[in-house]
Amino acid sequence: MEFSIHLMFYAAAALYFTGLGAYIMKKSRPTVFLLAAGFVIHTAYLLSRGWITGMFIPNYMFDGVLFLPWGIACFTLIKKMTAKDDTPWESAIVMLCFFIIIALIYPKGVIPPTPKKTIIWAPLFFLTEVLGHAGFYCGAWFAMLSLRGKAPENSFHSFVIWGFLSYTVAQIVGAVWCYQGWAFTFKWSSRHMFSAALWCYYIIYLHLKFLPAWNSRKKAWFAAAGFFVVLALSFSGYVHEMFFPRIGG
Repeated sequence: MEFSIHLMFYAAAALYFTGLGAYIMKKSRPTVFLLAAGFVIHTAYLLSRGWITGMFIPNYMFDGVLFLPWGIACFTLIKKMTAKDDTPWESAIVMLCFFIIIALIYPKGVIPPTPKKTIIWAPLFFLTEVLGHAGFYCGAWFAMLSLRGKAPENSFHSFVIWGFLSYTVAQIVGAVWCYQGWAFTFKWSSRHMFSAALWCYYIIYLHLKFLPAWNSRKKAWFAAAGFFVVLALSFSGYVHEMFFPRIGG
């Protein structure tokens, strides 16, 4: 059963990569269609992961490495459907496929459940944290395009705001979960310090507008650099978890 479940992820990845090919050939509509089709199958796969142990545990739908490309696709499709301009929002499929490659080599099984991860605060934390990362990555991508003149000035800003709002909720939810599971709201561990550092990085971004010397181009550079900040502070934990024993793949 587990193998057939993971086939859905491989099918979604194939659609995303086909969409990347369409984008490279400058076929905008096929790119959007393939991105949306991959998103639908990806959604079905994530839902099925909740049942991988034989009982539904929502936390397993939000495994960071496997959920992150879904978040990027979600933000991209929302922007494509709501924006009233010709910005190539579908170009984010390039970055999405970068993370899909990582997800393809990442273990597909789930880490055996513990009582601390079966309470509702755990999935809420991982949901909002990873969506925050997705917003930051999308912001970095379109900041880079803006710097190259391929996207309008400040086209990246809304993604950063979405990411920051989601990530802020994650800090609040995470504190509640931490208190219920470990009896404290913050610990001086690398995991908590990295989360705090990332939040502070983007709070700095939001306050740059109060500095006269920081024009839109400098803000774009700051947002683009955020790609490497998020990657360094978030993926280290995922690499560590690659070697944990897993159920279902």
